[in-house]
Amino acid sequence: MANVESPVRGLGGALPMPAWEGLIRAGAARSYAVGDVLVRQGETGAFVLCLTAGKIKVTRSEPDGSEVLLAVRGPGEVVGVIAAIDGGRRSATVTALQPCVAYALPAARFRAILEGHRLTDQPDHHGYRLCPAA
Repeated sequence: MANVESPVRGLGGALPMPAWEGLIRAGAARSYAVGDVLVRQGETGAFVLCLTAGKIKVTRSEPDGSEVLLAVRGPGEVVGVIAAIDGGRRSATVTALQPCVAYALPAARFRAILEGHRLTDQPDHHGYRLCPAA
């Protein structure tokens, strides 16, 4: 099992532990240095990243060229959920604020693991929150 900082927060903390562990096991470990871009706004959402160590910032470039800080996140966050679910492009850029470890897995595998644990996406004002299916 991967070395995961505790406590797990974000989407990882909201998932049942077997689902979170399944996401990590299905992924390939990637390390990021401070300043590295994990995903870039406008890219296709072919994969998600399950953050297990470090801190990231989520920013969006506006049409006028300004950059808006949307969030700062830590271990337990799953990066790229919206694009992985809807098949669209990344809505924001995610950059490492600290050295980070994340597990990358293809969007289709991410969805299959969630479906295997009978979880479904429920939009809320933070993006997507996953809840047990009825």
